[in-house]
Amino acid sequence: MSYLLDSNVLISLLANDEETEELLVRFADSGVSISVISYMEVSQGFHQKRHAPRTVFESLIESFALLPVDQAIAERCAQIRAHLALRRRRVRPRSLDLLIAATAIEHDLTLVTRNVDDYQDVPGLRIHR
Repeated sequence: MSYLLDSNVLISLLANDEETEELLVRFADSGVSISVISYMEVSQGFHQKRHAPRTVFESLIESFALLPVDQAIAERCAQIRAHLALRRRRVRPRSLDLLIAATAIEHDLTLVTRNVDDYQDVPGLRIHR
């Protein structure tokens, strides 16, 4: 089983969170990826001077596959958004989270997140708890 890291997990790594570091050591042999969306969200923190030096982040992500948003992911996200909207669930404020979820589903990855509530209503998404 391979994993996709949510932005909040990357931020925990930058903060040297020991529990998160241990988790990634366990996942390393299975394969770990990040979405270009998470890359963007963490990069925003550097522009706002909220994170450790950017060089730490750049060296960290070298060990992960960086997954782009392509047509298949966009279509999967549209399906998820329609499904949730029909059930009167929040969609618009979760646009970036839903792109991350669509990336995980489309690549058959388990999402590793600290914000399970943001994703628990996404059909077909596996979440590491």
